[in-house]
Amino acid sequence: MTNKASIDNHTGTPQPRHIFAVFDSVDGCKDAVQELNTIGIQAEKLQADDASSLQRPADNAGVLGKFGRFLKGMGGETNMAMRYAQHLQDGHVMLAAPVSDNETAQKVTGIVTGHGGYEVTYFRDWSIQYMSPNENIDRGVPTHSTTNTDKPGT
Repeated sequence: MTNKASIDNHTGTPQPRHIFAVFDSVDGCKDAVQELNTIGIQAEKLQADDASSLQRPADNAGVLGKFGRFLKGMGGETNMAMRYAQHLQDGHVMLAAPVSDNETAQKVTGIVTGHGGYEVTYFRDWSIQYMSPNENIDRGVPTHSTTNTDKPGT
């Protein structure tokens, strides 16, 4: 398990009030992180060694961690964590950025997609919002327009 602020190690899912995005290139991700830093948003880069943190709760999370991950699975967070883990294992890089509200999420999404980011998801307190349907379509990635609980690869 890694110790990234954007990942809830208790459940192995993205932290609420964060945007996650996938990049095909390290340079695109670095450029997005730098631009976000200039507007006061401290984004972090996720790489292959972070994948295990998104695949399962931390070993010490116990029954509560497993139950929390189960509950988050009903809202789609667990499914997205697994999708993101697969992206990392496939050699992609990711960005995670804290966001305080929808306006900030929209601004971050514009910056991220401007640097080649896709599969952008805003993890709210009680829901998730898919932010990049056009970029996902361009790459043949699901748009999540019908469900957020399908298993990865379906």
